[in-house]
Amino acid sequence: MKKENQKLMLKAGYASIGLTAAIIILKIFAFILTNSVAVLATLFDSVQDLMTSSINLFAIKQSLIPADKDHRFGHGKAQAIGGLVQAIIIFLSAIILMTQSCQHWHNHQVPDVFSFGTILLCLTIVPTILLVRFQKKVILKTNSLSIRADSTHYTGDIWMNSGVILSLIFSALFQIEWLDILFGIGVGLYLCKTTWEIAKSSIEVLMDKEMPQPIQEQIKQIVLSINSVQGIEELKTRQSGSCLFIQMKVLMNSHLTLKQAHYQSDIIEHKLKSVFHDSEIILHLEPDSK
Repeated sequence: MKKENQKLMLKAGYASIGLTAAIIILKIFAFILTNSVAVLATLFDSVQDLMTSSINLFAIKQSLIPADKDHRFGHGKAQAIGGLVQAIIIFLSAIILMTQSCQHWHNHQVPDVFSFGTILLCLTIVPTILLVRFQKKVILKTNSLSIRADSTHYTGDIWMNSGVILSLIFSALFQIEWLDILFGIGVGLYLCKTTWEIAKSSIEVLMDKEMPQPIQEQIKQIVLSINSVQGIEELKTRQSGSCLFIQMKVLMNSHLTLKQAHYQSDIIEHKLKSVFHDSEIILHLEPDSK
């Protein structure tokens, strides 16, 4: 199952890169034909998508490398390092985009909505929807943080491109030339927000932030449901790539033999892995003093 999940993650990575490259070509022609700063905004976003998806694929490949003698806990944090690089690229794209928007405002450049470029922009939405649907299926099977982040971004692209088309139509029909420019600046601010979210998530992984409280409670309920377990102490969790690390001290019935206690620890691991498929579990068994 693990190898199958790895193949799915790689397929999703290659699919996003191939699709984005095709979309960039369409958007370049769309911008040339429409001269719209809003279309330019989506072009910058797609170029940024291509860069981040490429980094994302590289990070996924690195994170799937098995643990070795120098990296006993695997290479999962490569995805977080890739996330920081993505954040820098997105931020630079946002700065360039907002600069271009201000320049169009100064030059009073008006977009040409009634052109073949608008049709090309419409064509980019359909394949993006298909990609997001495929990514959702991969996420359900692999629980990959990288694919989830990619899918969230492409979902935003669908809404962004739809908004650009609407802004072009309203700019042409009601002669509101500043609407197109304002949308470009708005997208730039949205990219800055995305930068912060990606950087924050990456830093949390690198700093081994604890998993959310609901996940911790779920872990406790699973372990405490086993009859021989009397309690749990010092539960520690962290995420590295798609792998969840769970570490805890388990208080066992003091009348158990070493063989019986070992058998019970196998049951605990099996139950946890049945819920958290890609996980590494470290247990320290202690007799309950009570």
